Amino acid sequence: IPVALENHTETYADEVLWLVKSVNHPLVGVCSDTVNSFGVLEGPEAAVEKLAGLGIVDGYADGTFRQEAAITRAEFVTMATRFTALSEADSLFSDVSPNHWAYKSIAFAAAQGWISGYPDGTFRPDGAIARAEVAKIVNHMLGRAADQAFIGSHSVRTFPDAAKGHWAYDEIAEAANAHDYTRDAAGAETWTGLK
Repeated sequence: IPVALENHTETYADEVLWLVKSVNHPLVGVCSDTVNSFGVLEGPEAAVEKLAGLGIVDGYADGTFRQEAAITRAEFVTMATRFTALSEADSLFSDVSPNHWAYKSIAFAAAQGWISGYPDGTFRPDGAIARAEVAKIVNHMLGRAADQAFIGSHSVRTFPDAAKGHWAYDEIAEAANAHDYTRDAAGAETWTGLK
């Protein structure tokens, strides 16, 4: 049974490589030797080392990297924002003060619409990030959105733990279904077929 992206956390190393592959950034070529012809990670640590040298990822103050630890929401957002130039923004999250180490990245990502936090006004920066949350951030970074009409009228890949009505159903559909698409003048994505 396929399991969706909702409650599964990945290691820091796995999320680094997934992000780089997803954003189709020039750094993808830097990490291509860590994925075999089946798309299986053969050594995400190598990608982490390369990206650390480029300033995309960073270790901890004690000199460790902790690549086997789950990545936090603040760590992932910070890594994601390093693919673009940050502009000043204010965080509206009650649990992200200006003295939080990831304040600028979190505020920027919120201002860009990449993240929205929780209904109680928090972001929970030190909590482990779920795969569904990663999918949402990457989709929003890329300006990608699932075509709900196409999904509703075609057989697409779905998951039993993230069925229609789940908060990230569309985000997961966008990430889990390779598809061709066009964009209208407003930038909305219209799927034209599955790959």
